[in-house]
Amino acid sequence: MKRILSFCCLLFILQTNSFSQFDSILDGGMVSPEVPRFEIGPFLGQPIGLIARWWFNPTNAVDVIGAWSFTENGIFELDASYILNYYYPRINTGTLPLYVGVGGGFRIGDDWFIGVRFPVGAIYLFENFPVSVFAEIDPQWQFLPDNGFVIGGGVGIRVTLGSASK
Repeated sequence: MKRILSFCCLLFILQTNSFSQFDSILDGGMVSPEVPRFEIGPFLGQPIGLIARWWFNPTNAVDVIGAWSFTENGIFELDASYILNYYYPRINTGTLPLYVGVGGGFRIGDDWFIGVRFPVGAIYLFENFPVSVFAEIDPQWQFLPDNGFVIGGGVGIRVTLGSASK
């Protein structure tokens, strides 16, 4: 568990250093990638729920997930994460931002917990279609009521609204 948490922290530090490079590239005359202002859609994982993302600019966003589990006596889970998007490869009809983040989460039900999460994933933002698709892995350190480590994740599709690039 310590190795995985150390790896997540190292990845977070390394990608933070890449932002200064990304910002200097954007300041050097390249066009900033087009990103939506807001996204919302289903989160298909365990548990299943609804995910929303608010973009502050092309590199910073916040994700909130409200999810329900139908296999674990009806638990409810709420997660929120600060997301850093740092790499934007251009692919035919859109872009594919890669991201890492850090946030918190809690679960209400028989198997309750409070913990910290470290989402890592990718989003495909279509150029001329108001939809994005994504996949992410969420290593989580659940420190209350017991100290434990789990890996979650999921995939989804979101409707995109507005523009955070302007």
